Amino acid sequence: MDSPSSLPSLLPRPDPHAVREVLYRIGMIFSHCQYAVCGTAAMTAYGFTARRPAHVSIVCPAYTREVVMSWAAAAGLTTYPEDPDAFGVATAAGDTYKVRVKYLATDDNHRFDRLETVCMRVGDDDTLTQVLTLPALVNQIAMAYVDERWGADRDVLAGDVAWLLRRICEDGTGLQRLEGARIPGVREPAFWLGFSTAHPVTAGLFYDAGFRPCFEPCFEPCPPCEVDDVDRIQESREPQPQVETSASRHVHFDKQQQDPENDSAPRPPRRRGRDSVSWLGGWSLHEPPLTRAERRAVATGKARLTDLRVNKDRREPSLTDALDKLFLGFQR
Repeated sequence: MDSPSSLPSLLPRPDPHAVREVLYRIGMIFSHCQYAVCGTAAMTAYGFTARRPAHVSIVCPAYTREVVMSWAAAAGLTTYPEDPDAFGVATAAGDTYKVRVKYLATDDNHRFDRLETVCMRVGDDDTLTQVLTLPALVNQIAMAYVDERWGADRDVLAGDVAWLLRRICEDGTGLQRLEGARIPGVREPAFWLGFSTAHPVTAGLFYDAGFRPCFEPCFEPCPPCEVDDVDRIQESREPQPQVETSASRHVHFDKQQQDPENDSAPRPPRRRGRDSVSWLGGWSLHEPPLTRAERRAVATGKARLTDLRVNKDRREPSLTDALDKLFLGFQR
């Protein structure tokens, strides 16, 4: 695979409206197939406008190769003899945009069903299109970031990660947090240590998005979904499409959530609680430990346990404390 900066671009790059049209056609034609939109086109579906995708990318199980291309041909989509894993989708404006299909092996370490997807309604009817979740996209980029073939484009990848993290923080549903085994690629020390060192300002975004370092090995292997349409091009700002979602995870993105750059729209309130800790404040994850002297004071009735805990909880954590919490797992 060539690095994104060297990929040829003979076809026009779709703007957000064209991406919506292409995704709508994909949802109609392949509604009975296993697939998921990935890469920059998936980010565009979530409201990303800083860069147009070179093409739309979808990932499918390897055993569907013949089925997918047969349905594409039967639906009248353009096929390319020189590129058998791609087809073209024409829009109402008369432009044809390439859709590149990536096939995922089906052994134990490369299972399509390990990819998290969400159904999005991108047209005017109830047609749904399967798109990778925000955590899956972050994980996808994390795997590309540690690949030496992407060395020249790591700044572009880092910018995409930052955008996705902000989008996760703005999501009011809590269904797209960076938690559990959803992000094995992010939890790898090869990515986390290198990325957080090169881009330290993103550590707070990771924390607010729900990421906590994995102190033990992650046993869920990560499907190698490539992101070959992240490339160096000049930024192109376009009006942001309205993307509605529904379906399996019942994730709904309204206009306010799709337009994170609109300062006039009120921000959804940030959830707080024992399981939701802000970067430099909020609730403590654990009850504060008591010293021997404090335990004796409680035992003799000279102090109340609740008073001691409240006094300890009132201490404001410093930036150093917060960073130590985040990075301590990989330093043990």
